[in-house]
Formats: sequence, C-alpha cells, structure tokens
Amino acid sequence: SVSLPELRMFNRQLEKNPEQSRAVCQIVAGSSKPAPYIIFGPPGTGKTVTVVEAIIQVSRTDPSAHILACAPSNTAADLLCERLRVHMN
Repeated sequence: SVSLPELRMFNRQLEKNPEQSRAVCQIVAGSSKPAPYIIFGPPGTGKTVTVVEAIIQVSRTDPSAHILACAPSNTAADLLCERLRVHMN
C-alpha cells in the first residue's frame, strides 16, 4: 500500500485537498481492484486534475501497468490527453 508521504505529487495543489490526495493514493495502491476506481462529480471539482495525477503516479510506480481512462465526451477525453501529454514521454 502506498501512502501520501511516499508519493511526490506532481501537482502540488493536490496536497491541499485531502479527498483528491486520498483518491490518488487509493488508485496507486490498487485498493479498488479488481473493480475500476470511478471518479465523478460536477464540473470544476477537480476530476481531471485528480485523474491526471493518478495516471502519472501509476505509470511512474508501475511502468508496465495498463491504464484505461474513460471520459463522457470527446472534449473531456481531449482535455485529459492534453494535460497528460505535458508529463508523459
């Protein structure tokens, strides 16, 4: 299990939000396996920021991990890709 102090958040703003930080840690630790970890909420609540951080952390923690990210629209998927592109090689 991975705890928050063991993870260096790439987006430091997440450290100020315990719910987002906890979600990232739970995703990295795989606490919902085999079920998917679902993040939902109204616009502007930090879903994209949380998902981007979680994907970065999982890919750095386990480079062989297979990650599936779904979004409700092409626009939302494009935004996720744009934000990830900054951090991924």
